[in-house]
Amino acid sequence: TDKGETTQRDWLVEQLRSTPAGRCLIVAVHHPIYSFGKHGGTVRVREALEAAMDTSGRVPDAVFTGHDHCYQRFTRKRDGRRIPFLVVGAGGFAGYNDLTKVHADMEPLPNVKLEAHEEDHPGFLRVTIEPETLVGEYFTVPKVGKEKDPEKLRDRFTLDLKKHRIS
Repeated sequence: TDKGETTQRDWLVEQLRSTPAGRCLIVAVHHPIYSFGKHGGTVRVREALEAAMDTSGRVPDAVFTGHDHCYQRFTRKRDGRRIPFLVVGAGGFAGYNDLTKVHADMEPLPNVKLEAHEEDHPGFLRVTIEPETLVGEYFTVPKVGKEKDPEKLRDRFTLDLKKHRIS
């Protein structure tokens, strides 16, 4: 482990540890923890997050990532909780004709399941946080030349922040 990596891991542990209990905690990183896209999941980032959770005793309610130019929603089971891990990288990308294909037939790690994905249209994730819920809604937007078409809801999930269940 190099010094920079240790410094970053220590920083992440402290951020998780110092976040007030009872508040929704979202971790956002660039490289995906889990992905069935072109780049795949990033082992070093996954290991760093797992170590930070173990050391701090704090588990995020959700993890948002990008890098692969598509949408993927995974659920990770940990200590009786359900944690959404999202890859949301299909917005603001100029080459909409070559969004990352998702190999949905791949086998994820134990306790991880691919719940939803979108690889054909660019889009965005709208997140609404209330005292007891986090709601994610993934919308696709029209391709070039079809700008007047409406956006379409492609995925929706609700995370119960008290019970740590997803519906």
